[in-house]
Amino acid sequence: MAIISSVNIDGGPFDSTAIVGTVNGIPKGDKALNAAALADMFGSIMSDGVCPGDGTSFKVTAGSGLTVRVSPGKAWARGRMCSTDSQMTLDLSAGHSFKVFLRLDTYDGLWSVMVYQDDAGYLPVRSNLIYDMILAEVTVPSGATAVTSSMIVDRRGSSEVCGYAGARTAG
Repeated sequence: MAIISSVNIDGGPFDSTAIVGTVNGIPKGDKALNAAALADMFGSIMSDGVCPGDGTSFKVTAGSGLTVRVSPGKAWARGRMCSTDSQMTLDLSAGHSFKVFLRLDTYDGLWSVMVYQDDAGYLPVRSNLIYDMILAEVTVPSGATAVTSSMIVDRRGSSEVCGYAGARTAG
């Protein structure tokens, strides 16, 4: 059997066999992949969402006074992963509704946990550059002096606004 024609296609990662340039003084190999290629690869095997783990990944709970705490966690979106070992505290105010969300910003290369005052019905941003996952909705009544667990609705399990990350399956 003889090969009569062949066309190379993108793939990898592979070990480079030659240095073809430098980026900020760091050698770049002939088979180097950029972040977009790796994200495409990982995105084909991992679905977007918070990693379920022990059930506390990026969980929003009542803090002290008018604050909420966001537990450490891991998440995937569009083939990119974030991870933090730190608990975060976010300030809220009485008389408003809020969305606590995780944002992937591919333009600036950042992941952030954010809070949005949502009296008008915020929808998660899902553009080429921004991907939001709503972790929780919090409604703090007027006159409240503290956030309680009954004011927090966990949205991590909702595939429409967040969901749980996992292996993509065929079909």
